[in-house]
Amino acid sequence: VFNMMSSAFEPLKASKFGGVVTNLSAALHYTATWYQVAPVAAKAAIDAMTRNLAMEWGEYGIRCNCVAPGAIQGTPGVEKLSGGNSEAMSWSHVPLQRPGTRAEIASAVLFQ
Repeated sequence: VFNMMSSAFEPLKASKFGGVVTNLSAALHYTATWYQVAPVAAKAAIDAMTRNLAMEWGEYGIRCNCVAPGAIQGTPGVEKLSGGNSEAMSWSHVPLQRPGTRAEIASAVLFQ
């Protein structure tokens, strides 16, 4: 992610319109999650890098945003966490009372 962002910096800086960098992370690292230390650390690093580069690159008109979805229906992650029975999972801890969708992630990215 850092290499991609570094490669994009000069062309975005040279553009008279600035630009937008959108990274995808996950909500996984906002709370402790069993047996997920490697992906949690990676996603936290993406969030931190995005925040810092947003601050540094803002003066050039470059916006850096990060979309960090929670559980998304029909993905391997939800199937793994549910033991293969995502329909039976309780979503009471989720504000929408259901998992997110791929279309909702796409809408968040396009909104930026």
